[in-house]
Amino acid sequence: MFGKILVPLDAGQVSEEALPVVAALAGALGDPVAVVSVIPDPGDLNPLVSKYDAVLHDLDVGRRAYASTYLEGVRGRLEAKGVHVAAAVRAGDPAAEILAAAAADGAGLIAMATHGRSGPERWFVGSVADRVVHSAPMPVLLVRPGERPHPEQVSDIIVPLDGSPVAERALPVAMQLAQALSARVTLVRTVASGWLNAGTDMYGGTTMSPDVITVIEDDARAYLEATAARLRGGTVEVQTSFALFHAPDLQIDEIAVDCPAPLVVMTSHGRSGVERALLGSVADRVVRSSTAPVLVIRDA
Repeated sequence: MFGKILVPLDAGQVSEEALPVVAALAGALGDPVAVVSVIPDPGDLNPLVSKYDAVLHDLDVGRRAYASTYLEGVRGRLEAKGVHVAAAVRAGDPAAEILAAAAADGAGLIAMATHGRSGPERWFVGSVADRVVHSAPMPVLLVRPGERPHPEQVSDIIVPLDGSPVAERALPVAMQLAQALSARVTLVRTVASGWLNAGTDMYGGTTMSPDVITVIEDDARAYLEATAARLRGGTVEVQTSFALFHAPDLQIDEIAVDCPAPLVVMTSHGRSGVERALLGSVADRVVRSSTAPVLVIRDA
């Protein structure tokens, strides 16, 4: 389905959180996997330390040997599960090298763990996963470490919708995955209280009549059911979940908790930097809070 799945690893336990989900996808889809580790490039160091070239060379050789040995171990584990795996070590900026490796390998999906940082910490420190998901032309699967282990299967695929064509672009991918994984699809639609409160007066009392709220709710439910009806008729079970006065990320979390092995598939508008900080991003909030892996399809 994806052609090849690229998995960046840094020899840490956090980065390996993506491997169970990758094994599930690769095994069901028959896609090969490429694991890559990015080490620092000695050439990026200050030229003033050039007199230590011999030391830096030995350090670089040692890092490459360690990374290669580590990746070989990962390859052995995945191939024992029937997954074809290639391994490579690259040097340079992690995000840039991950994107370059994906392009060179013809990967149709990048799967990686994210620490799930938010707010000023990520703004100043930066996040490799954040840079990748906002630059990659292909979908990116983000797995956030947590107390709940990620099983090597997918039982439920959750697709948040907001009534827009952009959000619906996640549906073909979700349905193909559900077909291959024998998973159930749940379409999620919410109407947040913040939007309804746009009709409040200066004293906090709502100026939106109950009739208007009913119309909004009925319209949202009708859209959700009509979308589900278009997808039904095959072998994939499609159900819906609607919530009024609820944030999408919270609704997704509540659904995921009751699923044995959930996967969220959604579209992101691809905002970054100050624009996202000001406007907010549903995909960003879902990735930071979800206990389930999130496959993000960036809307170019």
